[in-house]
Amino acid sequence: MLPPVHKEVEARIGKDLIQEVYKTTPPVLAAPSRSLSGISMKLRSLLGAAALAIPLCAASFAAIAQTPIIIKFSHVVAADTPKGKGALRFKQLAEERTKGRVKVEVYGNSTLYKDKEEIEALQLGAV
Repeated sequence: MLPPVHKEVEARIGKDLIQEVYKTTPPVLAAPSRSLSGISMKLRSLLGAAALAIPLCAASFAAIAQTPIIIKFSHVVAADTPKGKGALRFKQLAEERTKGRVKVEVYGNSTLYKDKEEIEALQLGAV
């Protein structure tokens, strides 16, 4: 049950946010004052902290989203074989369909690993 909240405050910060704050805040701290601002000091500081944290989180998520994912596609045959052509086609499609968010590096002819090393690298998560 929500305590009565001034309509101006409800209009400014939204009913959903107020309900969430009251669900997670002890009743003693959440009781709003009847001051001119219509919002308690504790709630105001909580909302101020949230207002500062949201842009910081958004900026770090944006930085992470801009960093491309790199896939190392290693195989042991030449580029003109069916497997080599398939690897190059995979590279083309992955980069095209993800609009550059995924970058594929193709290593053919055992340039990155030999047959036995390839299996070990897969098990270690190196490729």
